[in-house]
Amino acid sequence: MNPSSEPDISPTAIARTLYRHRTKVILLFLLFFAAFCAMVLSAKPLYRYEAKLFLRLGRESVLLDPTVTALQTQTLSMPTTRENELNSTVDLLTSRMLVERLVDELNPDSILENAPESQQDVARASQSSGSNWLKSQLAFLSRPSREKAIEFVESRLDVSAVKNSNVIGISFEHPSAETTRLVVQKLIELYMKEHLRINRAPGAYDFLLKQTAAVQEQLAKTEAEWRDLKNESGVADVTEAKRLMIESLDELDDDLRIAQVELSASKGRLTLLQEKLQRIPEMRETSRADGQLAAGADSIRGLLYALELKEKELSAKYTDQHHLVKEVRKQVDDSRDLLAREVENRRESTTSTNKVFEETELLLVKEESEMKSFQAKIAALTEQIETTKCDLQKLNDLELRFVQLERDTRLQDSNYKRYSESLEQARIDQELDLQRISNINVVQPDRAPDRPVDSKLLIKLVGGFLASCLASCLIAIGLERLRPPFEPKNL
Repeated sequence: MNPSSEPDISPTAIARTLYRHRTKVILLFLLFFAAFCAMVLSAKPLYRYEAKLFLRLGRESVLLDPTVTALQTQTLSMPTTRENELNSTVDLLTSRMLVERLVDELNPDSILENAPESQQDVARASQSSGSNWLKSQLAFLSRPSREKAIEFVESRLDVSAVKNSNVIGISFEHPSAETTRLVVQKLIELYMKEHLRINRAPGAYDFLLKQTAAVQEQLAKTEAEWRDLKNESGVADVTEAKRLMIESLDELDDDLRIAQVELSASKGRLTLLQEKLQRIPEMRETSRADGQLAAGADSIRGLLYALELKEKELSAKYTDQHHLVKEVRKQVDDSRDLLAREVENRRESTTSTNKVFEETELLLVKEESEMKSFQAKIAALTEQIETTKCDLQKLNDLELRFVQLERDTRLQDSNYKRYSESLEQARIDQELDLQRISNINVVQPDRAPDRPVDSKLLIKLVGGFLASCLASCLIAIGLERLRPPFEPKNL
């Protein structure tokens, strides 16, 4: 064969090669198959312990952290599907943290005690292949027993969610039936504790208890302040009191306008009555009659006659400038005046108070009193309006304080209710945690498995037979390729 030529890989060439090395092929086949059978038959039987977890829809699925619901009026929760919840459970069950705690509690030596090296090799071989297998072997031998036990448990532990259900299956294989039971039960126990821990808020109850007490105390103070303010002001309902005061103020304004109009009308009537009263005489003559001359008038007339005679006599004797003439003439004039008055007094007349004047005067007095009453009414209404406006201003200030206290009371009452609900939720969570109650039900056998897992010996033997045939043939072909070119061929 020319080494530089291309190798002949035709079926005929391969058949000739196998025929030429038939003795080697048969011996290698028998050797490989015998070794495989010895390994399979000498392997210890494996036991499998299975358990089921049923995830119900519980508080862990629908409720938020009580501290979150207490601190927020509205909370937005991301919708969590059952598939996500199942996947989270599977991931937690297969987490290295949980496996490490399981190995630490069960003791690594007890897990590796009944597991032969061949089983551990299978576990390592399942995680490495090819040239990495030797490295993994050396690294595995140098590791402590704890790491070996962790790898062994991870390789033999199977956790999966059953399709279209709320069930999670857990199984573990080990040569010791009791070890399989202990591993699965301890894993479920550790998971239940971890499940309760991660779904509870530590310290939430104490925190909410303090916050609820503080909010309740603040609410009591605000309510007491509001009550004292109502008692001091004498106002139970500010809105109703303000409405009544505004209506009263409107009525006072209307009464004031009416009184002002009436006062203006009264002043006009008073002016007219005063003008009319000035034109009406206070007294009027009711009757007139002529009476008899009195005796005094007759004597005056006689005296006047004598004086006139004396005047004529003196005028004849003396001049007009003589004092006797002047004196007599003066006496004559006086007597004439006296006589004229006496004659006038002889006419008798009767007078009385004018009734129109009296009626007008009475109306004037009445109108003056009415005008004064209107003025007093206007003054009183003005004072009442000013007082009402001041009271309304105080009521507005009081209303602002009432609104603030009412808002604070409503807000604190809402906070108190929210904190109380969250506190009750935290108390229930705490009790559930103490009682180890969750939304997960465990379904598992009460004892270790009695029968080993079906090893499928026939399938393994068939596989070993085929693998031995293939390995022996490949070795024969390899030897043919390594033969020197000058060696004669055996046909």
